[in-house]
Amino acid sequence: MLTSDKYALYDTVKEEVVKHLKGKKKESVPHIVEVSHDDKYCIEVNHELSTTVLLRNLVSNSIVAKFEGHSQAIQAISFVKNTDNLSFVSVAGNECLLWQTPEVAMKSNGTNFVEVLQPAKILDTESSNAVT
Repeated sequence: MLTSDKYALYDTVKEEVVKHLKGKKKESVPHIVEVSHDDKYCIEVNHELSTTVLLRNLVSNSIVAKFEGHSQAIQAISFVKNTDNLSFVSVAGNECLLWQTPEVAMKSNGTNFVEVLQPAKILDTESSNAVT
């Protein structure tokens, strides 16, 4: 069950709840969530910050990185498969951005987070069609 400050991450392959989380008072429940392949991190997008992706350490339940770069609301996010790092793509309108998580974010103790203001690569900006 979801409330304004509690939510659960559900693995549709294993058909089980992966993690129960409780948002902090200033955070809202994300409307898009993707869990990393090792189940230690997730990327999420909140309604209030719809152009920003947050990287959460699921072990400590803390935000360790914030990725900003879209001009429109993000519609989809996904971790890149077959990599050892936490690279992911985000899609908003006709923008498709590839992000790489800085090593310092992986070592964060949860007291502060890293801001990433530029993607590693812009995958599609010339198309007039929305990326789906």
